Amino acid sequence: MNLMSPAWPIIGAVCVIAALIGASVAAARTGARYRLWTILGVALSTVLMVVTIGLASNVKMGWVTDAESLVSMFRGDGGLHRPIKKLPSVEPGELLPDALAPSDEPQWHLHLQPASSENTVTTRWAGPKSAVNTTIEIWTPPDYAPDDGKEYGVVEFLHGFPGSPTGVVDALELNDTYNALVKSGKVRPFIVVIPDLMTRAGEPDCLDFTARPAVETWVTEDVPRAIRSTFPNVSAERGRWLLSGISSGAYCAANLMTRHLDTYGAAAALSGYNQPILGNLATSTVDVKAENTISNLVRGLSHAARLYVGGTATDEDSLTVINEVKRDHPTNLDLATSIDPHGGHTWTTWARQLPSVLQWWDRGETQPEKEAAASASPPAPVSDPNGGVLPNRISATLQLPVGSDVPLLSFRGAGTLVIAWLIGVGLACAASLRRWRFPIALMFSTASVFVLVAATLLTMNANDIFFASLADFQAGWRAFFP
Repeated sequence: MNLMSPAWPIIGAVCVIAALIGASVAAARTGARYRLWTILGVALSTVLMVVTIGLASNVKMGWVTDAESLVSMFRGDGGLHRPIKKLPSVEPGELLPDALAPSDEPQWHLHLQPASSENTVTTRWAGPKSAVNTTIEIWTPPDYAPDDGKEYGVVEFLHGFPGSPTGVVDALELNDTYNALVKSGKVRPFIVVIPDLMTRAGEPDCLDFTARPAVETWVTEDVPRAIRSTFPNVSAERGRWLLSGISSGAYCAANLMTRHLDTYGAAAALSGYNQPILGNLATSTVDVKAENTISNLVRGLSHAARLYVGGTATDEDSLTVINEVKRDHPTNLDLATSIDPHGGHTWTTWARQLPSVLQWWDRGETQPEKEAAASASPPAPVSDPNGGVLPNRISATLQLPVGSDVPLLSFRGAGTLVIAWLIGVGLACAASLRRWRFPIALMFSTASVFVLVAATLLTMNANDIFFASLADFQAGWRAFFP
């Protein structure tokens, strides 16, 4: 059952219409039994519409591909504690390690097919070392050719959870961003590699655990060597390999960079978090969680590293990891941080932040916040490159005052949520408590479903702050359905 099929939203829409008609027919009759059927019909229509919206979004972004991956998304790991694979100590050099050298063996060459996004190819491939068998999408510039005489950097991008490589190129607006940066000379040519982290083993892991898919080996060994074997003009310089990610992928990027300094010259983490909250790490012991907390990992660096950490003023997790990493970070960490004063936990935010990340990675441009942080006194706020302000909060228990700083009737305000729910419930009651003619009953039932769906989505958004404002939502909607 392919959950990315465009047929599913159509099926969902038909089910919504059928449930609405049933509710309206019941509303046109008298009696307590019919009033109950009307309420149940409206409730069913609301649930079906939320599911249909999710299905339509999934077709665009490919969060889950089939029923098995949907079940695994909710299954988790059962609280099992498994040991983490130990890595040998390495001394990073200027070039990538010999173990990642291009290979002439057929198993290291990717058989690529066109993907749905422009300038993007895809393949399903089993890593020779990890045995992980899943998809990779690769974006190349419009004028890319294996023999064009150029050398290309590599951005390895890790998606969030739930998620997949599908839709990432379009959501990040890679074609427009590349053209603007490379043509102006702000960034040298690069390609973007997006490996799938969803292995149908529950929540994704960043690291290799016993009796679990070897995701770390897949991301940091199999994929880089396959890219070098398939694309002969990618750079062999470690400094031109960036490991990046968003949300849970941001956490993985920062964690894996500290464990593979010989492979990645830098890492970029956008809207990530400090302590592990997904996969086997989330169910591990307190000591293991502490060892895999990003701020602790960077304080224990044995060699020089570069790290960019970005977030938004509405995202508590990203504020926490930025402030914790900034606190007492070692001198061998080249750290850049950025807080976007606008936006939520969305692709529009990450697309807006991507140009700054790429310029920092490729040209090493310093950021105002980074320079100011070295000389500013601790109590002073630090300005960020986008014109916002990052509070100097360094508490390990930082809490963003979501309720107190949101206007009552704003997009995320409590008043807006209450009013939406009251209107939706009122319309549902109006459709059931009085005998209306069928067209009027259908109108009331339809209106109540739309308002109840809006109230549900607004409540979900207020809890997770995917969209920080109505303008942010509109931009996100255009990104999903241009």
